[in-house]
Amino acid sequence: MYEFAVGEETAVSFMLTQRARAEPVPLSLILVKVGEENRGVEEIGRLRTEVGGWEEYTDSALGINLIRGEALSAVLQPGLYRVEVSAATNQGKYALISGTRASEGGYFAKIGEIRTVQRFFEASIFSILLTPFVYIPLGFILVIMAFSLTWLYRRSLAQNA
Repeated sequence: MYEFAVGEETAVSFMLTQRARAEPVPLSLILVKVGEENRGVEEIGRLRTEVGGWEEYTDSALGINLIRGEALSAVLQPGLYRVEVSAATNQGKYALISGTRASEGGYFAKIGEIRTVQRFFEASIFSILLTPFVYIPLGFILVIMAFSLTWLYRRSLAQNA
């Protein structure tokens, strides 16, 4: 369960993702508003994603294949809210995505975050090479090395001629 407070009217969206596997885990998501002085709750929205309700996609930033369910969207009034994710067997790995805010920090912090998510979803260490945060700089380095080696080779041919 995740609990958060809203200070002003705010639009929110929650979505569940999990690793693309042969048998996805059916998950449920519920959003409730907590009553005054923690007295009761009011259901804002509920979402059940069955086995066939997942959409497969490749997350280019993470470099792994994932599946995602529908999004639960709502406009929240000021107050205290709770989001709960559950499964029939209370087992399964998932990521709860909320909002679109980009992470803060530098290049290496971003690489660290990507690897943390990949490790959570049990992706190979080599999957980090499939992210644009790694393969684009690596490509630039290889191109610069190729030009440098070509220049050195042409220079040595010219000196030996």
